[in-house]
Amino acid sequence: MKPVIGVGRRAPRWRHLTFGAIFLLASQMAVSPNASAGSSALSWLVASHNVSGSVVIEALATPPANQSFIRWCLRLDGSPVPDNVSTQVSGYLGIGFDQFTTNGCWQNGTLGSATVGIKFGAVKFDTGVWSNGTHRLQFTLYTDTGRVEKSPVLVLHSYNAGPSVLITPPTGALSLYAPIDTRAYLRSTSTAVLARWCLAIDGRAPTSAQLVSTSVRGIDSIFSQTAGAGCWIVTPGTYFTYSSMAEQFVVNTVQWRNGPHLVEFSVTDSHGRSNTARRWMEFRNSPPQVIGIVANEDLYYGPREASEQITVTALRATKLSIEFHQPGRPLRQVTGEFTPTPNASITLTGLARGATYDVIVVVSSPNGLSRRNLTLRPS
Repeated sequence: MKPVIGVGRRAPRWRHLTFGAIFLLASQMAVSPNASAGSSALSWLVASHNVSGSVVIEALATPPANQSFIRWCLRLDGSPVPDNVSTQVSGYLGIGFDQFTTNGCWQNGTLGSATVGIKFGAVKFDTGVWSNGTHRLQFTLYTDTGRVEKSPVLVLHSYNAGPSVLITPPTGALSLYAPIDTRAYLRSTSTAVLARWCLAIDGRAPTSAQLVSTSVRGIDSIFSQTAGAGCWIVTPGTYFTYSSMAEQFVVNTVQWRNGPHLVEFSVTDSHGRSNTARRWMEFRNSPPQVIGIVANEDLYYGPREASEQITVTALRATKLSIEFHQPGRPLRQVTGEFTPTPNASITLTGLARGATYDVIVVVSSPNGLSRRNLTLRPS
């Protein structure tokens, strides 16, 4: 039997093998025209040289007369393939029947007293772990007589896109506590999963006062943990099969100045591919408003000193400032924050019992401020 040669020829029939949906029967498939010069002893059988996701690459060997190929070694881009390459096997003549060694080779076994030659190879790659671009495969075959044959170099062009990411457009301007809805899903059959996602507004991660809550919904129930400011990751080893997700972020828009703001949602898969969705959103809030002020004597400091706790209830406020002084004496100031409840409290200490204090309560936000005056007479 003559060796299979030749770029552009039909591969011989291999009636005892069946293949999956992503490649053709060997009897129907042309020998790869994208293989460089090499031994005529091996022909590549491929459906396409443009690959993505998980693909199966096949090869058919015709050994020299009265010889058998007892060892197949495969290199990817010049390096031995790793031991996690899976094989697609049909019958004991395939490379998957034999033991894989750590140097990218498959060694034959024996059947009774006879040496079993290897005539067929099919390996499955997850191209998602490859960089996008051109990659090269080559087999080196060893016969039982010590002869070495190198296959033609098979050239593949790999492309895997990052996750698809989107931000749902709002129906109008956002105010107060507003939801921002996002979605992400994988776009290839790679083994990658969604592993990390981040939110940024105007190029910065939201603070704890700006981001009120998050809610994740995906295909599987997972546990997530914070990876850093504004980012979350899937906890490794915990339902690590996250191929799509929907997340709602609730932000306190009062924390920003009125106007357009750039919202960015970035997602990275477990193979390191990322994508980012961006959308401008309008934040619109009225200036803050004081609703109520309550002053309560708080702590007993002694017969001459007292303290007062000032609790302020306000709408759309982010910061609280209280200025107080006795007439004719220096002004003192204490500040606090509304984070994110509408109530904020500040305790004024070192007050003289029986004295009169003028107090100015100021609530503010990036969109304005509101003042209230009151008088304190610690008893």
